[in-house]
Amino acid sequence: MSRSEARRARAEVRWGHGRRLVVVDLENIAGGPCQTEDCAAWVRRRLADAGALRPGDHVTVAVDEGALPSVVWVWQGSVCRWGHGRDGADLALVEELGQRVHERFDEVVLASGDGLFADTVAALVARGVRVTVAAHGTSLSRRLATVASDLLLLSPGSTAAA
Repeated sequence: MSRSEARRARAEVRWGHGRRLVVVDLENIAGGPCQTEDCAAWVRRRLADAGALRPGDHVTVAVDEGALPSVVWVWQGSVCRWGHGRDGADLALVEELGQRVHERFDEVVLASGDGLFADTVAALVARGVRVTVAAHGTSLSRRLATVASDLLLLSPGSTAAA
């Protein structure tokens, strides 16, 4: 085996070994703006009750910049990302999912129904990562549902904004 072949073989090694990454689009799961600790805690409980969050998961949460203080407090132990504007938090999560996730995790749970994630999810699935989308059926993009490995539908009408 040549040196370049050995390097290529090492680059394809996956180190996931059962590791699971959960990425949370907080406002999508909340059903609207999530500016308070109560709202952030509700989303965390909702995802844990549905089985989307488990002990030992690596968790990244994204939210609009104004809600960051509430989120950081409630989601301690998680990586917190923020964005600006309409799709700012979503774009922060897309960036997170592009950080060689396929090499580090065997499974990803995306807590969002936003179609903006469809291409990213499709790319992860194509690389052998099992991607479960946890979302409200009423706000789940058809394309995202099609490319995901699995779906975890959250109970109808269960939004923090409701």
